[in-house]
Amino acid sequence: MVLKFSVALTMNYHEEATACADSISFLYVLHPVPQQPFAHALDEPMKQGPEDYVLPFKKERDLASTLAFLSSLKTDPNRIPALSVRENQKKMQLEVMVAANSQKPGDSLRTLEFIKEGLDRILGAVSQSIKGQSMRKSNNESDLNTARERLRFNQQRNQRQPLKPLLQNVAKLLGQSTEFVSRAKRLIAAIDAWERHQVERRLQNVVEHVYALSQLENLAILIRTIPNRDLDPCSKENLINIVRKVARYKDSAGLLHRTASRFPIARKSSVTTVTLPNQAYQRIDASIASPNLASTLTRIRGGNAKVASKNAKATVRQMCRLLGTTEEEANAEFTAKRKQILDKAKIHAEVQLVYHLEVANVRPRPRVICSSKDACYLCNLFIAAHGKFHTPKCHGRLYPGWKLPLWPPSLVDTREFITRVESQVQDSIGLMLARQNRTVYQYPNESTVLTILNSISTPSRANSLLSVTPPPISGTQNDDTSICASQRTTGVCEKVIPPRRDANLETIDGSGEKALSRQKHMLAQSQSVVGTIQGNSIPSVHSSPLFTLQVEYSVGPGGPLGGGSGELAGITYNLTWLDRTEAEKIRQTGMGKIIDCDKIGGEINIDPKALQGLHLSSGQSIFRFDLL
Repeated sequence: MVLKFSVALTMNYHEEATACADSISFLYVLHPVPQQPFAHALDEPMKQGPEDYVLPFKKERDLASTLAFLSSLKTDPNRIPALSVRENQKKMQLEVMVAANSQKPGDSLRTLEFIKEGLDRILGAVSQSIKGQSMRKSNNESDLNTARERLRFNQQRNQRQPLKPLLQNVAKLLGQSTEFVSRAKRLIAAIDAWERHQVERRLQNVVEHVYALSQLENLAILIRTIPNRDLDPCSKENLINIVRKVARYKDSAGLLHRTASRFPIARKSSVTTVTLPNQAYQRIDASIASPNLASTLTRIRGGNAKVASKNAKATVRQMCRLLGTTEEEANAEFTAKRKQILDKAKIHAEVQLVYHLEVANVRPRPRVICSSKDACYLCNLFIAAHGKFHTPKCHGRLYPGWKLPLWPPSLVDTREFITRVESQVQDSIGLMLARQNRTVYQYPNESTVLTILNSISTPSRANSLLSVTPPPISGTQNDDTSICASQRTTGVCEKVIPPRRDANLETIDGSGEKALSRQKHMLAQSQSVVGTIQGNSIPSVHSSPLFTLQVEYSVGPGGPLGGGSGELAGITYNLTWLDRTEAEKIRQTGMGKIIDCDKIGGEINIDPKALQGLHLSSGQSIFRFDLL
């Protein structure tokens, strides 16, 4: 009996693993980037038991994010690290557990030891700083090689523009901003000095001047006001990204020191490397079965096999037409991605940490799993489905070379994850057929900086760029159609109009036939914005620090809102950011339907008739959507 049960369990899990590979491959065919980048709400609920923690949740998230940022000590796209910070309350110390993406047993050990060595030095410096010694030297010793890479003094293997010529160009274009030009010139001089004589002291000086540049308030807004005809959007974002990341080395030192000063448990730390056992890396023979798009969709939909198969074949034909490909080409891509997953896929670091923590079953368990980059689409979906951990951000891109450990399902229940992937497949197909167009998102910047709010004792940014009149934004088409050379997508990089200082929500109006006509409006809390969207037209996009809402109005043959007319009539709506009192009232009374935007995997379809009085929540904020 035991033998039979074991064999059945293995077969069922193999079937589950292949079903997962099939669904991921199908979703990749639909869109390699299923979701736009987003950040999770700070207070996102998790399935945690009643455990006592010393560190506030936000402090743990900031600490994990900072250490994950610093763990990127060696740039290797195949070995992306992720970590968790656990409170060992018996020993009164923090335990940092770090893993790295790996394809087979042991192939990340060298990278992990390198990361452990660097983090040990940094955390040791924190302990010494509390005893009155300076931590600056130790931190710089660990970080300077990474800073040198981030500063991009030359092109090396990436094709992005080096910092110095990029900065010189931006300084010319922003000549009206005397403070920016002054700080940029000092930074350029520091880079020149470093290039003449590459010693640690001069590299530290470069970092200091980058940090000084980053302290200019609204720096990103000013850079983005440069017309796209003068500087392509990707170069603008690259400069912003370099400055933010290099400046964070100084911010990181301050956060680590403040945390250790306030919380004694953070004054002593240990670093542990995490790897999974060999059995987790077992492979499944991709040739055992030969599914295609239609058979996979039939399995996902379920129901009567004969009817489902017929409907699935018709759906795949329509889908391929909208994707601009043939069924043969789409099935070939599906098969190739499926084989890649089953034969060569990696287990991402975040997934390894989830499995490791389930096996270890330590208490109190960590609450945050954070990568040195933003979580990929599948890692974020897996962590959300698992429900016990929080990850700060997701870049939205789907990697087909991603797999779950081949481990008994009793360890981690993967059914919810697979169900979510399959639901995303069905939702994406449904939206595509309703709109008669595919959803294409621009390939994202996968590594962004999580904002860490300074404490009261940290000096505020006193210098403002808003006193300077920025260059005008051109309205020509060329400004808005510049495509990043590094992006493999048809999406365009859109211009950004500088917001008011008190603005918290931006709106892109999707009215009109081309994305070039989009304009952004600003909305503060307790205020409303009125939008109009035409049937089957460019969507309206409402972007805030909390979430991005893309509104699309798809009109089928029956006409708008189920009427008999075939005209592509538009709808007008009102979006209101409720104040705290109204939001609390909605929650307490249960008036109206509330959709939690923090839990949406990507796209959802809502009948326009059900939109009246719809509420959207993110964190503690609630937005009301009304048809006018």
